[in-house]
This record gives sequence, C-alpha cells and structure tokens, in this order.
Amino acid sequence: YYVSNQEYNLTAETLRLAEDGNGNGSGSDSKRGLGLKSLLTPFQDSRLIIELRNGKCDEGVTLKLLQLMSHHVVQLFLSTLLHQRKEFSEWGSLLLSRQIRALEEFFCDILSGSTGGNEDDDGTRTNAAVMNTSVIRKEYQKIAQALTILQCGKPSDWMAFKGEVGDTEFDLTMEEIGQVMGLRVDWSMDTIRPVCS
Repeated sequence: YYVSNQEYNLTAETLRLAEDGNGNGSGSDSKRGLGLKSLLTPFQDSRLIIELRNGKCDEGVTLKLLQLMSHHVVQLFLSTLLHQRKEFSEWGSLLLSRQIRALEEFFCDILSGSTGGNEDDDGTRTNAAVMNTSVIRKEYQKIAQALTILQCGKPSDWMAFKGEVGDTEFDLTMEEIGQVMGLRVDWSMDTIRPVCS
C-alpha cells in the first residue's frame, strides 16, 4: 500500500515534504507526504518484529525470517514500481533510496540486536552480527541496482556500472534494467534502447 501510493516524480520541495510526511492529506499532496515514519511503523508495530527484538527466536530462525521479509519487501517494491510504471524524477530516486536504506537498516538492526554480540572499544561489532547482516543486505542488491540506474544522469551513465550486474537471482535482468530506465520521466526510449541492447 505504501509504495503503491507514493509519488516519485518529485521536485526538491516535494521531496522534502515527502521525507517529512507533511502532505496536507488531500489530492496529490497526500501521496507526496507519506514520510519515512509511516513506512517503518507497520513493521515496528508488528507482533513478529516485537518478538524477534525481544529474542523470542534463536539466531538462525531470526536470520531466516528477516531474510525472507527482506526478500518480500524488495520484491514488493520492485514489482509495484515496474507494474504500476511509477514515474521517477532524479529527486524521486533519492526518496526511494532513503526508503530502501531505512528498511535495510531496520532489518539489519533487528538482527544485530538479536545476536547478543559485544562491541569493541571503538564501537564495532565483533561477532556473527556483522557477517549475518550481509545475508540481509544481499536481498537488497536488486533494488540497489535499480536505484543506481534511477540516479544516473542519463541512460548511458549506466554503462559504467553494467559490469557489476551478474546473472544471479539477486541481479536485475536486462529486461528489468530497461523497465527501470523507462520509469525516469526525463529519459526517452531513444536514449534507453542503445544501453539495453
């Protein structure tokens, strides 16, 4: 629901409103004013998340549940963006980047807190929490690639990153790359086609 109602064709001013959640609740402004807090609140209030934070599951189960949730959140975002053909400005890609980063950090923080690790004197984690978060972060690789595309200045800028995309389940396909590029309102199909062929 959140991503379905979020507008990403933003200006600098509407980006600020979207981040703050200060839409006036009417018309297109209500879609611009969802705010990051409203994105995280359903997760924070979830009984499952509360139980995971309280250490009700062992580390392996917690890791698997957070990995599964992360996978579905990424799939939900990507499928909604592509199937609804959300329009993106460069400012809108910044908002999506902040939303995805907030979700990724939210899930990693739960995992880091559940592993009961110690911190070194410099504040860094020394146990499996750091390593386990890589499993969660891997789930966000596909959406991170989409964000990189959306934040390019022009479609041909993607060529500098193209080599970083492999052929795993965590990577965008060439078809998906073209679909993501097609979301930018300021890019024409004539400039996208050569990059995706």
